[in-house]
Amino acid sequence: MLPFLLAKNPRITDGGANLTNHLTRIIIIIEMDKRERYSKQREVILDVLRATTSHPTAEGVYEDARRRLPRLSLGTVYRNLRFLAEKGEIQELDLDSDSHRYDGNAQNHGHFVCHGCGRVLDVDFPEPDELNRRMARSTGLLVSSHKLAFYGLCLDCQAKKNGHKEEVFSGRASK
Repeated sequence: MLPFLLAKNPRITDGGANLTNHLTRIIIIIEMDKRERYSKQREVILDVLRATTSHPTAEGVYEDARRRLPRLSLGTVYRNLRFLAEKGEIQELDLDSDSHRYDGNAQNHGHFVCHGCGRVLDVDFPEPDELNRRMARSTGLLVSSHKLAFYGLCLDCQAKKNGHKEEVFSGRASK
């Protein structure tokens, strides 16, 4: 198609070098735009993450999302999770476990990881940005963000360890 355009356009005097460069830029823009366009798979994956506080792995997201999209592939889930994390729509959590977990809450907050059952809980703490400012003041470093994770035993595992059978998990730790 490019030779046809070059032959038929009398305004092209440079042998088509500028047209070729221009078309290359258009193709790159189109490819970038494809990644940003709406996708049903991305919408479902984001819905799955925002509907839970369990901080699932990619495999967990895949299992939940397949209930709505049976033909969804695990590779598509991984690509979309990476994309959503890069865009700041979700958090990718690396909490010293075998696999990453994902959080549909992109706001700055901490996490608690239970050594007993592996559960990951959201932990709200007052003024999370104050921690950045205090660190910057005390070290002279330019702090842009932080990740905060606590480790220990959740209430359910504490109760089991102490011989209590009732479940005390509320789903969310608080201030």
